[in-house]
Amino acid sequence: MPVCGHQMLMSTRASKSTELFIGTSGYSYPDWKGVVYPKSLKKDVGGPAPELTYLSRFFNTCEINATFYRQFEPKIAERWCEALDNPAFEFAIKANQAFTHAAGTQPGERKGPTSVESLHYTQKDLDETRRFLDVLAKRDRLAVVLFQFSNSSKFASKSKGGELTRLEGNWDHVADVLNAFSDYSKAIELRHDSWDGTVALTSGSADHPLGRAIKRQSGTGGSQSRSHCGRLACT
Repeated sequence: MPVCGHQMLMSTRASKSTELFIGTSGYSYPDWKGVVYPKSLKKDVGGPAPELTYLSRFFNTCEINATFYRQFEPKIAERWCEALDNPAFEFAIKANQAFTHAAGTQPGERKGPTSVESLHYTQKDLDETRRFLDVLAKRDRLAVVLFQFSNSSKFASKSKGGELTRLEGNWDHVADVLNAFSDYSKAIELRHDSWDGTVALTSGSADHPLGRAIKRQSGTGGSQSRSHCGRLACT
């Protein structure tokens, strides 16, 4: 069973004590029937999303990945909220690929090298995403929005001599995304090795847009990260 643990949330909310969210990555899989879910699930549980209702009795989060591939209507978020059978349950929503991957209408185009030159999200992308997130946030059902950047999105390029040169445009784009979603708790997964560890994080000057975004949204000037595929909590 895919399991996600959002440990990075522990310092994101000043008003709450330490929290650990444990749940699944997704909830609707055909091969879970009779294994994760009882075969009589629909009859025994019922409701608009019986799988989600059942999971919420055992876990307190679910990472939704489908939102990465397409925009969801607010009514879907409403249905999810109605299905929950756990007052402490909150969703982790993966942000749409328009914010993190190369632009294009075909899957092959989305797999192209990701840089500030190929990242093109629109106001429509922002509006549709916010409308969906707002439904969850207003009901206290939104734990975090996850921005999972492509592993071709680099923090720095390396010269033949081994010297690193920071790619300011990519750095700026991450700051732009943070600022565009300043109303929500966020996590960023930066998968290319050049973002790894303290080199990338500590080189973010407070005078740079990303440094200011992290400082403003964390309230402390600090951040959390995990080496390699590190998720950086920013609120």
